[in-house]
This record gives sequence, structure tokens and C-alpha cells, in this order.
Amino acid sequence: MFWTLPGARRFLDRVVNALSDGQHVILRLPKHVVDQDPIESLNRRLAEVNLGSITSWVVSEDQEPERALAQALGFEDEDAPLDTLLSCQTPPSNFIAFLNLPNEEGRYRREWQRLLARAGALAQSREGPQPFLIIALASPRTPIPSENVKLARFPWWGVLSQIDIDQVVEEKLRANPPERSADHYWLRALCRGLAGSQPRIAHELLDRNPKTVKEVLDLLRPRELIGGNEEESLEIPQYKKKFSFLGEAMSPPPTQPDRLRLWDDGWLDWEPEYGMRLNVYALAHRDQAEKIERRLWQGQSKILLPLVEQVRHLIVGKLRKKFGDDWSHEIISKIERAEREALETEIGPLAYHLRRSTKHVKNAALQHTLRDLANVAERWRDLRNELAHVKVVEHEALLSALEAARTLIRD
Repeated sequence: MFWTLPGARRFLDRVVNALSDGQHVILRLPKHVVDQDPIESLNRRLAEVNLGSITSWVVSEDQEPERALAQALGFEDEDAPLDTLLSCQTPPSNFIAFLNLPNEEGRYRREWQRLLARAGALAQSREGPQPFLIIALASPRTPIPSENVKLARFPWWGVLSQIDIDQVVEEKLRANPPERSADHYWLRALCRGLAGSQPRIAHELLDRNPKTVKEVLDLLRPRELIGGNEEESLEIPQYKKKFSFLGEAMSPPPTQPDRLRLWDDGWLDWEPEYGMRLNVYALAHRDQAEKIERRLWQGQSKILLPLVEQVRHLIVGKLRKKFGDDWSHEIISKIERAEREALETEIGPLAYHLRRSTKHVKNAALQHTLRDLANVAERWRDLRNELAHVKVVEHEALLSALEAARTLIRD
């Protein structure tokens, strides 16, 4: 499912396009993305466009690059010069070699950088198809060549967006619909606020469905923040917000060693709306409940405030059906124009005047109807007020408000 997400598909397509253009490729992926088996998905995508298939090339940190390359290509002379190997016609057509680059402490890491830079330079100077192509997998902490050659670099930074997380949530809820509608909206708000651009967080929230901030903390906390306590004082500044209409991040990935480690180990996130920041796994580990609550509130505001407006429309629809288009005048005859406009457009004034109207109506049936509508409006006004005061709406409060709104639909 991971590689069917819109952002992930676009990432694979960009890689395939670079290979089609005869460029060698470096994929710079954090561990949690490597765990999703990108090479298998990339192989399927290459087969779809008839570009070739990936041959695994296992690199030992104690193995010289030229010797490893000669063995991978089946070259008889393992001591052949690098340019001879890179120009060799031995591989079958559409041969794509895949290698894991040694990490930043690998014995031959600089030699492998030089090999990739030289491969890119030869590809740039060569006309026609390449003898073979290389896909190198590097962690964010692995140094990679910076030369301007035919060597495409693809960092997993800003690849996924809220669109991808929304797809994860909708597919999961469609496959396993919650018994109560409150859970549906609660989970959507949880994921919108806490998952960032990371599907693994969304899956964990959807599977466990924590109902309180404490349960969220208990769910996310049992992980060791790699690197000890030096990140305790780490402040993550926001990068300049640049992104295309597709939601693809254009901000550069981090370069500082401490942030490269956080990125590789899965503690760092980037979103067009918020820039670079620690994800909720890191916040939970550091017991920063107030920041997690703030993110949950942000998610609830985006999901629940539109619901407040929908409920207000339902109430107004009931009143219009009962009293006609001039329903506000029928409820309160002596009302200032500005107050009438507020009554017709905001849940707060609507709840207030509905409650007042029940004291002046003589007809018992009508009084009962207005009282029921006032009860619903007040529940959703209170929910709106919680969000307006930057407070998280509790699960039970959301359940109560939705149950009240359900009576509007049944009646």
C-alpha cells in the first residue's frame, strides 16, 4: 500500500524517468522507508515501462569498489581500471545494478563516492545508451557525490503530504469502519494532527485508536530516541515554505549531522504547512504532551469546525421548514439587523436565541421542537468554543455532540 500512495508513486516515476534518460541514480532514504522495500516496487515499475530489472549488488565495507564492480559484472579481470569497467559491454541489455552504499563510517566510502561521480561523468560525456545503469541506496547520513554530472539524487524529503495521509485514513476506515461515527471523526482528526507526512504513524493511530492525550502518549512513547539526550535542547527551525501545486516539497533536506541522524532514524518530519519539525514519536519520548495536544487540536480544528457549520445548516433547515424563509423573524420578532445576521450565520447566537425562544412560545409541540434544536445547537456551540480556546475536544464530548446531531437526521 505504501508505494501506491500518490507521493510515493510520483517519487518512483521520477526515478524511472531519470533512468530512462540514462542517468545513474542515488536514493537517499531513511530507515523507515527502506523497510517498505523500495527496490521491489521500483523493479515492478521498471518492468511496466520495459526498462530492465534490478540486479542485486552486495557491497562489503571491506571490499574495494573496482573489485566489487568487476565481480558484479562478471568481468574476468578484477583489477581492470575503473573507466574500463564502467564502459564494459559485458552486462545483458537493460542491466541495472543496485548497491547499498557503505555508511558514513564505511572503510571505502570515499572510493565509492568517486566511483559514482566517475560513472556520472562518463554517462554525461557518452552519446547513446549506457552500457548499464546504477541505482545506489544511501542513508541520509551517507556522504554522496556533489558533482554536477549525470547522477540523479533523490532524497526522501517532503515526498509525502497530507493527501497521502488522508488516503491511508480513508482506505483503512473503509476496510474497517468504526462502530460509532465519533470514532470515525476522532481518528481522522488524530491522523490529521499527529501523523504529519508519515503513514506509519497514521497506521498505528488507526490500529490502536487512543481516546485521550495520555493514551496517545502511552502509545507513542515506548521508543528509544537514538543519540541519547543531546537532542533535548534541539530546536528545529522552519525551512522556507516552498512547494508546488502538487504538494511536493521543494525545501532542501537538512545538512547538519544531528538532524541527518534524526531524519535517518525517523524522528524528523517536513510538511509544507509547518516546515521541518520533530514528529510525535520524538515529542512523546521527550514527554512534550503540550506540543502533542497542540497538534491534536490543529487536526481537530480542520476536521471538526466544518462539522459545526454542517450542523448549523441542519438546524436552519429544520427552522426554515417549520417557519419558512423568514424563520429568524418568527423566532424573535424584535431583533436588530446585525443580531439577526449573526443568528443566521453563527452557531453561538443561534443556540442562545433558540434557548430564549422556548420561554416565550405557548404551543407545547413547538416549544418541544425548539428545545430539542437548542440542545443540539448548544452542544456544538460548546464544541466550537473548546476549539476556539485552543483546547482539545474530548472523545466523549465529540460522541455526545454527534449523537445529538443524529436526532436532526432522524426527525
